[in-house]
Amino acid sequence: PPPNAANTPVVTGNNRTTRDVLESITEQDGSVCAACHKTLINPLGFASENFDGLGRERSEQAFFDNAGKMTGSKAVDTSSVPSVTPDDLSPSSGIQDVTDRIAQSGRVEPCLATRFFRFAFRHIEDDSEKDTVDALARLAGTGSLADLFKGVAMLPSFRQRVIDP
Repeated sequence: PPPNAANTPVVTGNNRTTRDVLESITEQDGSVCAACHKTLINPLGFASENFDGLGRERSEQAFFDNAGKMTGSKAVDTSSVPSVTPDDLSPSSGIQDVTDRIAQSGRVEPCLATRFFRFAFRHIEDDSEKDTVDALARLAGTGSLADLFKGVAMLPSFRQRVIDP
């Protein structure tokens, strides 16, 4: 976050959902938060709002008073416009829609190949390695993870490298 972002703890109280509170804190027009939260961060997070802090699926958010007594509940709202790609402004009903869009975006394989290349070679690729990363991305798109791992392991530059202690 920017240096002047508030470190306001999220306190739901008054039977306001976590989403309601987050929107009120992060989506105020003109705030430093809204620039990223309103269109990038919140829509992706709200899509998975039907999972609680322990990853259990839920359809309602329960509210409790300070003594731990339940005071009410509200339905969880997972609708958003996640904009997985800049030109996709279609609404989503939840995490399954978002997951499908991410899988269909064509961005997963190049990202996976790039990250794995950087991990395996312990550096950020340079221009001379672009073709190698592109080939790994094609391999990631047509094969399995095992195929990608083997593809990296079989590269001469991987097998013949010298690793400084």
